[in-house]
Amino acid sequence: MNVVRRIVAFYIDILVYGFVIIMVAVPSLMLIFHLFVGGIIRNVFMDIFYIVFFVFFSFKDLLYKNASVGKKILHLKVVTDDSKIPCKKIIILRNILDFIWPVNFIILIISGKKMEDWLFKTDVVSSI
Repeated sequence: MNVVRRIVAFYIDILVYGFVIIMVAVPSLMLIFHLFVGGIIRNVFMDIFYIVFFVFFSFKDLLYKNASVGKKILHLKVVTDDSKIPCKKIIILRNILDFIWPVNFIILIISGKKMEDWLFKTDVVSSI
C-alpha cells in the first residue's frame, strides 16, 4: 500500500513542479527565442530550464517539513529509520537520487524502499 502511495506522490510532484516551472520558464523562453533565434542560444536556455528543474526538484521535500506536495497530499513524510526528522542535507541528497528513477522504481517494487532510503537510513511513512 505504501509503495503505491509513494509512486503516486512522485508523479504528483513531477506534475506540480513541472507545471510551476513551465509556467515561469516557457513565457521567458519564448521571449528569448524571439530575441535570439540562433540554435546555440536556444540550446543554452533549454539547458538552463533543465538545471532549474533539477534544483527545484532536489529541494522538493523541504517545502512542507520533510514532505513534498505529493507526499503532503497523500499524507506521507520522510523520516529517519529511528523516526526522527532527517537533516536538510540528507533530504536534498535523497531527492537528487530520484533522478535515477527507473532503478529506484524497480528497487521500490522489490523491497518496498528506494535506494536512497537504504543509503541514508530513511523511510517514507504515513503522517497521520
